[in-house]
Amino acid sequence: MKKPLLTIGMPVYKGGRKEGTLLTRCLESLMSQTFRDFKVIIANNDSPDNTEGIIYNTVRHDKRFEYHRNTINYGYFPNALGLVANCDTKYYAMLHFDSYYAPTYAEKCVKALENDSQAVLAYSYCQFVDEDNKFFDIYKDLISFDQADPAERYLNILKKMGWCTAYHGVIRQDVLVKHLFRTASTDNAAFDNELLALLALEGKFLQINAPLFYRLKDTYQDKGETAEAHHRRLFAKGTYRPHPVKLPYCNFISDHCFDILYSSLPAEKKDYLIQNTILALLQRYDTLINGELSRLIDAIVSGNFRYDELDPEEVSSGNFKLLDYYILSKLLKELSFAFVLKPTFPKLNLALAFIYMYLGRHKEALFYVEQELLLTPQDALCLTLKEKLSQKV
Repeated sequence: MKKPLLTIGMPVYKGGRKEGTLLTRCLESLMSQTFRDFKVIIANNDSPDNTEGIIYNTVRHDKRFEYHRNTINYGYFPNALGLVANCDTKYYAMLHFDSYYAPTYAEKCVKALENDSQAVLAYSYCQFVDEDNKFFDIYKDLISFDQADPAERYLNILKKMGWCTAYHGVIRQDVLVKHLFRTASTDNAAFDNELLALLALEGKFLQINAPLFYRLKDTYQDKGETAEAHHRRLFAKGTYRPHPVKLPYCNFISDHCFDILYSSLPAEKKDYLIQNTILALLQRYDTLINGELSRLIDAIVSGNFRYDELDPEEVSSGNFKLLDYYILSKLLKELSFAFVLKPTFPKLNLALAFIYMYLGRHKEALFYVEQELLLTPQDALCLTLKEKLSQKV
């Protein structure tokens, strides 16, 4: 039996939402594609509702659909990665059940890739739609990502891409596998943007000049608002709350630097790209990085820190001595990289001193207290901490 050209992976959880209308319209859009040479692999992540029945009733007569049900809920990323791992076709596309395609989406994306061997991904404009099929803004990337220089494509992704609509495009499977399993394990704020930047190092992106992809408008966001813009708005309102022991936007920069370092680019190109990546992302995310960093530092220095995912019986709010070594090491890693990015950030040295002190590494703690005193020589807390640490070194 001839292998199809395209695999469409569908991770599904609680597809019975809105009485199954979202899942049904997604499946029907696939059956209506003018391009026929594809298969669909559906992975039901142990949904507790009638997801399975909806899928069976909609596609049971179409042999291009392959259905699997996980016996437990593995979470989104393991479920999605499993779909890619089982792909044996030339092209792959990820489709969430609350989104759907126009009839010519697959045809035009595959044709674009077949006609350009230098391209690794094809996608279209995006039409935002709600659960009742009410249409909102059309989103399109205002800059192309088809330049000959991979470094230029990479930086354009970081600087110019808002909604990562290309993440839902048709991708060359061999290139996708090369990068997906690394980026899916990262702790940064924009996994999809990181993956797309890595794909851009491999080849061009082709954007089709029509809204052929329909994406659900997130109910918590304003119309057409990206996740980044959403965080900015929450920060302005004073309600932005990053992860208690992570700095997602700092991690975003860190992950990109490691991605570039381990890429196949020449050494001089790596140096250029790392420097410009740091500059671009610091500029783009400066407000958010400053906000999450200030919040974490203040919590550490004031002693009001609490890691909510630990057992409350094991952790007393504000008592670092009861936090385990792993959590303190995680905090140290986060703040150490933030120090590289922003070495003069207020109280950052002091926060590092507190962490080293709780780890029992008094010599390092004293060093960072002295570094903070170079910036704020009369700070009473620093002077007190220096005296305390000097007695232990």
